[in-house]
Amino acid sequence: NSDGKDAFIVVNYIRSRTIVSDLNADGWLAKVFASDEADAVSRLPDDASRERLWRAFNTRVDAQVDSVSRLITVNARAFTPEEANELATRVVTASEHLINGLRTRMLEDATLTAASTLQSAENRYLDALAGMRRLRDEVGVIDPAEGAMALAKALTELKVIKAALETQYAGTIAAVSPDSPMARAIAARIAATDAEIAELEKQIAGANAEAGAVAAYLAEFETRETERMLAEAAYKQAVASFDRAQSDADRQGIYLAVFEPPGVPQESRFPRGWRIILTVFVALSALWAVLCLVGAGVRDQMAWR
Repeated sequence: NSDGKDAFIVVNYIRSRTIVSDLNADGWLAKVFASDEADAVSRLPDDASRERLWRAFNTRVDAQVDSVSRLITVNARAFTPEEANELATRVVTASEHLINGLRTRMLEDATLTAASTLQSAENRYLDALAGMRRLRDEVGVIDPAEGAMALAKALTELKVIKAALETQYAGTIAAVSPDSPMARAIAARIAATDAEIAELEKQIAGANAEAGAVAAYLAEFETRETERMLAEAAYKQAVASFDRAQSDADRQGIYLAVFEPPGVPQESRFPRGWRIILTVFVALSALWAVLCLVGAGVRDQMAWR
């Protein structure tokens, strides 16, 4: 792990009661500490409690982590070279299972979260698209904005036509009577144009809030289009997050690498027979000297009496 937390997790795991339970799931660890090769003082009874087994484990297995390199050093001691090697190997294997299990669960949680987010974003995006389709079906226009522009263009053209008719009408009544058939025809065309202009202006302004009013459906279109754009952006982001989670899950592998595998010891470090003999000899000699001094003192006291 890039932040180095895995190393401290492993060390705490090796010092915990959990690893003792894991290693002793089949009774193997208890058999090692109750081995016939052990001396009477160090050997554990066959029915040793879990707490006593944990204390014995901590006296025989220790782990240290380098604060700079994050390298973990594990030392294991047992009553035979083969058992010491197997004990260290099982500790390393259990630590690998721990770290890989933690990383697997973390990636699974991240994938599930990304999948849930993706599903929610997809539903939101589909709802926004459905809302846009319903609005187009209601107003009968594929693009309301283009429809509004078409209405505005038609309105402008009608106003140009009306201006031309008014100019023509003014010239006509200047030459003939306003009641003449020609003047009445132009006036009728102007009135019809005014009616068309009024209808278009009503649609654009939406004065009666009709379903087909441009102002009404254009405002609704802008709202739904904004929601669609936001939903589309959220959906794209959710897809990218899900792809990253899937990619991380595909790269899942061994995250606790063994730099130097456990080896079978070539010589015994404990117990040192000659050291024990020398220690016992020195201790008994000191005790004998003390007793001699005490005895001499007692004899001197009795002689004075």
